[in-house]
Amino acid sequence: MSLIKIIKHYRGRFAFTLLLVLLDAGLLLLFPLFIGRAIDGALASNFVGLKALGFLGLATLLVGALRRFFDSRFYAQVYQKLGVQITDRPEVETSKKSAHLGFMAEVIEFFENLLPQMINSSIGLLGTLLIIASIDQMILGACLLVLVLTMGLYALSAKRITRFNEGHNQELEKQVSIISR
Repeated sequence: MSLIKIIKHYRGRFAFTLLLVLLDAGLLLLFPLFIGRAIDGALASNFVGLKALGFLGLATLLVGALRRFFDSRFYAQVYQKLGVQITDRPEVETSKKSAHLGFMAEVIEFFENLLPQMINSSIGLLGTLLIIASIDQMILGACLLVLVLTMGLYALSAKRITRFNEGHNQELEKQVSIISR
């Protein structure tokens, strides 16, 4: 089953996990604002801002826990179903099955852990850039320059990284083939 087919087959559950990730990232982005209001309020002997910060912390904790609870079960189920499909193919040799299971574990790891981190980082970066834009345009320009340079460096190295990853996957197939002989 291809990656696109997997996503289409589980689109509702993927959408729900993505919604929880976005909600979690959005709540995290609000912390500096709420901390500032809590401090301002505390200096004026008004603790409404502190209560709001507490509620934000609680909401973030609950959304994060719900996401991790749901994600763990959902991705384990996807891995189990796809693992059965991979191992039930008698025409495929053991080394390839093992490599496919390893690849599937990497894909599940990506969706469960790396994609949420990327989304959180992207939303955090965008939020930080907006905050910096409201403070100082020169610093914003420097930040954007560093961002462009970093993306350029990644673009220059992406093909090489992909080639190394493919070589690693092929090496895993060879190892299992040798062990099974």
